Amino acid sequence: MLNYIKGILEEKAVDKIVVENNGIGYEILTSLNTIEEINIGEKIKIHTKLLVREDDIQLVGFTSKEELSMFNLLTSVSKIGPKLALSSLSVYKSEKIKLMIVESDVNSLVKIPGMGKKTAERVILELKDKIGVVYFTDLESYSEPQLNIGHQAIEALISLGFSKKESEDVVKKIIKSVGNDTESLDVETLIKNALFELR
Repeated sequence: MLNYIKGILEEKAVDKIVVENNGIGYEILTSLNTIEEINIGEKIKIHTKLLVREDDIQLVGFTSKEELSMFNLLTSVSKIGPKLALSSLSVYKSEKIKLMIVESDVNSLVKIPGMGKKTAERVILELKDKIGVVYFTDLESYSEPQLNIGHQAIEALISLGFSKKESEDVVKKIIKSVGNDTESLDVETLIKNALFELR
């Protein structure tokens, strides 16, 4: 089973990319959000899933595990296939979709091409209990990497006994102070800085 692929991004189109590894070009179906994060010629890591059908084998992949996880959740819903799941992740970030499911926001879900009202309601019904707590409601203020490490840090702080609100507030404060320099901020550093602030 292919868990991820590391290699050079050789091509990118509207709905797929080609990653070269050891002389082999892997065609990978992906979302617009992933495509916008990567540039041709870069060395990238794509988290993948192999889709096997009777008449076809395809690779699907994303730059983040969270996006792949959301793809898997969406395709677990009856009558939602890979195409609609990819369309969903091209319109909205995975965290935004989580928020819409938690808030039963049918009106936003139906803006996804191919997603009708009944399908949107089914997504909410089947996934609401599977989606964890969403901490960042002002999603547009944060990048996908910031959201990912932010969620992990908040969960860790809550497990250490801090309240949900104080954990959210301090993590958001630290992330905003760092700005776009997410390379220098990992989960461990974020938690250490948060604990220092909360002392």
